[in-house]
Amino acid sequence: MTNSQAPWIVETSEDKEVHYHERKAIGVAEDLQLKGKDVCIYHKGEIKHKFAGYTQYSLGLNYDRFSV
Repeated sequence: MTNSQAPWIVETSEDKEVHYHERKAIGVAEDLQLKGKDVCIYHKGEIKHKFAGYTQYSLGLNYDRFSV
């Protein structure tokens, strides 16, 4: 396996996916990040990118009170 064929590994605490193109690996990692997961991307045994998961907070409002 040459260096250009080295896989890009997208890893979360629960799962791991292997991709052979950097852009595909980053796209998958961004999708997982939007779902609230922390993601690392490895290439040739080194961490190349690290994404912290997004958390969407609720305002805690009861919107049923405002219905007309």
